[in-house]
Order: sequence, then C-alpha cells, then structure tokens
Amino acid sequence: MRDYWNNLALREQRLLGLMGAVALFVLIFFLGIRPVMNAKADAQRAQEIAQRDLDTVKKGVPFLSGASSNANTGTQPFNRNSVMQMVQRNGLEMSRIQPESSGALKLWFEDARSPQIFKFISDTTSTYAAVVSSTQITRKNNGLVNVTITFRPAGA
Repeated sequence: MRDYWNNLALREQRLLGLMGAVALFVLIFFLGIRPVMNAKADAQRAQEIAQRDLDTVKKGVPFLSGASSNANTGTQPFNRNSVMQMVQRNGLEMSRIQPESSGALKLWFEDARSPQIFKFISDTTSTYAAVVSSTQITRKNNGLVNVTITFRPAGA
C-alpha cells in the first residue's frame, strides 16, 4: 500500500488527501453534528405530543367518575354479552375481544374517539360488576386512538 502511495504523482496524492478530508467531514457532520442540531426540535415535538396526550386524558377523566374503584361498580352480572351490548350502546366498533383467566375480558378498539372510550369504561364499570385491570391508549396523528382494555369481574 505504501509503494502504491509513493508511486502516485504529488497532484494525485493531494486529490486523494482532499477526498479523504471531505469524506471525514461529511461523516462527522452527518453522524455527529447534525443529530445534535436536530435534538432540540425532536424534543420539542415529543413534548407537544405528550402534552396533547395529557390533555386528551384530562378531558376524559370526568367520564371516569369512580370507574376504577370497586365501591362504584355496578351490580349486573359481567360477561361477554354485557360488554358487547355496552359497546353497541356507546357507538363503538370493537376490533377484537378475548377471554382471559378468571372471567376477565380483553378488548381492542381501533380508530376510536377518546371521549367515547372514556364513556364506555365509565358506563361498563358503573353498570356491571366489573373493574378495569389494565388499559393501553395510543393516540394517532389524526386524533383518534387505539385502545386495549382489560376488564375483570369485581372481587376477582
């Protein structure tokens, strides 16, 4: 390799050196400097998204009056049919329902409006002997949400 370099004309050595320096600069810029420059904008975008999500949840809290408390659960029997009726009453479209251990039911909703979801949770827990054991809400860019909810029978 050294013999190859020494056999090059001075002009060719300078051109290869310049090309190496430009390549090094490009690598440093795109792998080091540019990510640091974009970090603030990325953080601001993430904060705005988190703030919108927090606002969505805060708007839904009034619909959940006592939904997670066993003291405020309804008395009607909790089963798959009761959940299906409540989904229809609230105008939701459920994409999937899956029974789990000890009578729990896991429900999936896609492209739903968050106020409808919060009202559904509140209505279900205040009408039927059920409590929410887990919920995952993912907000999409169009303002709709994808939701996974697990209800379990009260006292189970």
